[in-house]
Amino acid sequence: MLGLIVGVVALFKVSIDVRRRAKWRHVISAIKKLDGRIRHYNLDVVIGLSDGLVPAGILALNYRISEIYFINSPVGRRLPCNLSHIPDLSGKNVLLIDNHIYTGSSMREAAAALALKNPAQIVTIALFRHTVATAVFTPDHFVYTVNGKVRSVPWGTTPEHRGDYLS
Repeated sequence: MLGLIVGVVALFKVSIDVRRRAKWRHVISAIKKLDGRIRHYNLDVVIGLSDGLVPAGILALNYRISEIYFINSPVGRRLPCNLSHIPDLSGKNVLLIDNHIYTGSSMREAAAALALKNPAQIVTIALFRHTVATAVFTPDHFVYTVNGKVRSVPWGTTPEHRGDYLS
């Protein structure tokens, strides 16, 4: 349902004034650019990492993937990923997506935890990849490279992320 709402809202020029931000058209453009990179994976499951739930919902709708999950990963804190709500993924092709990859530690941890669920394949994607010296993980695919500070996205699904996207 959330993905449907986001998809409809994305048809209009909508953005929320939250510091220096990426506009909806940048997000939709990024998702369109991903198409050629991910279509051949024959995805079974989409998992949104933190605020990546919104693009995960859009991708699940576009690819008609009925299995979608969310992993909360607080910004700036190394906590183990809680995957108790995600069933066994044996033999399934999984897409793990986030809006931003800064150091990549959250995505690296989530991908490692998901690997314990026995998927056939885990594909990692970020819409925005920030270039930082302390990067520990690079996703399989990313659309935009951002130099410098974090750009917020026009939504926030977790309280930790609303205030931590700096401009």
